[in-house]
Formats: sequence, structure tokens, C-alpha cells
Amino acid sequence: MEANKKQTGIFFWALLAVSFLVRLIRINQGFWYDELHTLLRFVFSSYQQILTSLPVPNNHILFTLLAKLSIGIFGLHEWSLRLPSLILGGLTPPLLYLFWRKRFSRFVSFAASLFLALSFWPVWFSQDARGYAGFILFSALSNIFFLSWLERPERNPGGLYVICSAIACYFYFYTGFIIAAQFAYAMVRLVRSGKPLKPRKYFLPLPAALISMALYAPGLSQLLKYYQLRGKDISFHWLNLQFAKDTIELLAGTHWLSFAVGAAILFLVGLPRLYKKWPGLVFLYLASAAFLILATWVLRIFIYARFLSFLIPFFFLAAAAAMEWIGENISARTTRLRKNHAAGFMAAVYCLFLALSLIRYYQLGKQGFKDAAKYISHNYPGRDVISFGLGAYEYRYYDRYADPFLGHEELTGKDLDGKLVVASHRFSWSARNTELLRKACSLEKVWESAGPEENFVYLYRCFEPARGNQTGR
Repeated sequence: MEANKKQTGIFFWALLAVSFLVRLIRINQGFWYDELHTLLRFVFSSYQQILTSLPVPNNHILFTLLAKLSIGIFGLHEWSLRLPSLILGGLTPPLLYLFWRKRFSRFVSFAASLFLALSFWPVWFSQDARGYAGFILFSALSNIFFLSWLERPERNPGGLYVICSAIACYFYFYTGFIIAAQFAYAMVRLVRSGKPLKPRKYFLPLPAALISMALYAPGLSQLLKYYQLRGKDISFHWLNLQFAKDTIELLAGTHWLSFAVGAAILFLVGLPRLYKKWPGLVFLYLASAAFLILATWVLRIFIYARFLSFLIPFFFLAAAAAMEWIGENISARTTRLRKNHAAGFMAAVYCLFLALSLIRYYQLGKQGFKDAAKYISHNYPGRDVISFGLGAYEYRYYDRYADPFLGHEELTGKDLDGKLVVASHRFSWSARNTELLRKACSLEKVWESAGPEENFVYLYRCFEPARGNQTGR
């Protein structure tokens, strides 16, 4: 990289600027359910409770600690709670570019990093009061340092690997599947080498796993109990076509399924080229995903596409490699178009689709709790409000006077009479309550989400509006 040090620096700073710019837009949008649950259940707790409490998987411990520190310094705002994710997510594309540039061409490393900067799901995670931004960055660094250690065992890569693995796991405990994949790859390398056993080289994942388990030890029994009692209530968050659709769209960074499928084809085309350049990286990412999905299937616990968010950088790397390969084949058949021109055109088209999905994310946001509270305050001041559905108690962060009912709690006509109902997570509503809302109330407004449909927020009016209030809504 020394010969292109200046050029690499320019690309690094450009990626850094673009990455933070797109992540600062709408950083103060309203919290969604998971953020509110994290804030109310964990961030507001003491440091001791944060470190030892895992009654539900929402406590991404390291993020929670950083978020508590952030709001302690800057006060409680949407941006201050999200600040740790904003910093980590903003740094991810330029940092990974520097590491990828050591292995791949200028086009592949820059294009993949630019996709990562512009994709709306990484932007979502960077504006999310959760641990996914840290999970994506430090799991990627964990894989990079681990492979560097195997290729040339030195103290620094090994130490950095253990540190990054522990940090990634403390952001999100599903890093354990990544460490398991690393151990499996080390054993494969050991068997293929046919050399005497060298624990120092091949067993490095063990200390990473032990440290990670020690970090979770205080709350591990609570988490296991949760999965035994409630984790099997998988609803529709299961290994089905909807999960496949959500995963492809998440990795591709788009809300258009057809474009996501095209991006997935690019990913598959680029995999052999990626494998030729860095076979260990391909093994680690694919094995990690396989281990995670297999564990979900065996234990029959719920799974969301975002659990596989660590694959996003890998997906874009393979897609960029495919574009370069296609560009080379086009240039071989015509003298009018150079390979970098064809590949650059494909990358530009991909960025255009990413930008359109990013704009849609800015328009719709995560979940409309904050917008609903503002709408009601402006149009129906003083009107009684019921918050209904899975986020019934979380909505009260924006409307403290709302009367909460969970989706399975039976509503009656008397409960609804003369009131507004802010409802969320339709899958949690009982059939009786759904029918009652349909009969007794009228749907006034829907706040859609850039995420799953379950994040939509519905406003029902369970009274006849005053004649003068029927316009402008």
C-alpha cells in the first residue's frame, strides 16, 4: 500500500465523510420498540444490574454501558442514546476499506466500503440504540485478525483478535457462533497441514471463547431460562420464506425484493473470486451463518434477519468482486470499454438503488411512536389514549398518560368508547381484539416503517369526530 498511500488516504477520508454524513441525517428520529425496551429496562438500571441482568436478549451489555455513559454526559436525547452506535457504524466502512485494500483491488475494496456506507440497514444500525453496529465492526475485525494470526502468528494479531472477539461478543452474544467457526477453521487448517500440534497457533479461539463466557456468566442462567420458557414462542419469526426474504433484503441494503435477488446473484458470482483471494474469510462467514441458523433450528428459538447482520460487509465484498469480474469479461470482448468503466457503471447503479432505499428510510423512519404522540397532541389534545399491542408500555415514553393494554389482554367496547387507540405489532393482537377494533373504531392514520411491517403504528378513533375537526388529518 505504500505506493498508493496518498490515494488510499483520500479514499479513507472520503468514505469517512460520506459514512458519517448519511448517519447524522434524522439521528433524532423517534425510538422504536427495541430501543425503548433497552432504554426503559436496562439503560435506566444501575451499572451492576446492567452487568448481571439478562432476563431477555435485549441487553446488549457493552452497548448499554456505553449508552448509559453517553446520556450521563450529554443528557437524554435520541442522538445521545444512539451515539455509541453512530460512532462505531460511521467508522466501519473506512476502517474495513483499509484492511480490505491489503487483499483486494482498489475497486473491490472501495466499492464494497461505499456500499456499506450507503446501505440503509447499516445506517439503521448506526442510528439504533442497540449493539448491532459494534457487532458488525468488531466481528469483522475479529475474523481479519484471526486469519492474520494463522498466516503469520505474532503477538499483536493474536492479542488484537482476542480483544476484538471479546468486544464483539459483549456487544452481542451471537458472536459465539463466529468464534465457533474460527475454531472449526483452525482445526481444518491443522488437519490439512499434517504438522505436529501447535496449540499456540490453532487454539487461540479458546481464550476468546472463555473470556466471552466469563463476561456473560453473571446473567447466563437468566438468559437460558428465558429461552426455555419464552424463546420457543417463535410466532412467525422462523426459518421460512419471510425470513429468507428479510435476510436477502437486509444483506443487499434494499427494500425491493427483485433488486435484492439480483444483488444476491452478484454475491454468488463473486464468491469463487473471493474464495480464490481469501478462502479463510469465506469459510468463516459462511460457517458462522450456518452455525447460527442450525442452532436456531435445533433449539427452535426465534430468529430475525438482523441476527445475521454481521454478514453485510462480506456480502458487499463478494458483490464488488463480481462486478470487477464481469467488467473484466466485458473488456475482453470489446476494446471500447475498459473493465474499470464497466465495473464502475455497475457500482454506480447499485449505489443509486441503495440511495433510493436510504431516502425511503429517512422518510418512513423506524417506528412511528413519536410521530403518533405528536399527531395526537396537535389534533386531539386532552383526548384519552389507549396504547395497544406489544409496544403498549414502550409507547408511553412519548405519551405518559396513555393507558397500556398488551395485545393478548381482552379489550371491551367500554374500554374503547370515546378514546384513541395507538396500536403496534399487529402479530401480537388476539383475534377478538382485532375484530373489536374493526367494529368499534375507525382507522384514522398509519405510520409505516422502513423496517418490517410489524413496526407499523396504527391510530384508531373510537368516537365520531367533531364536525370542525374532520379536515386536515
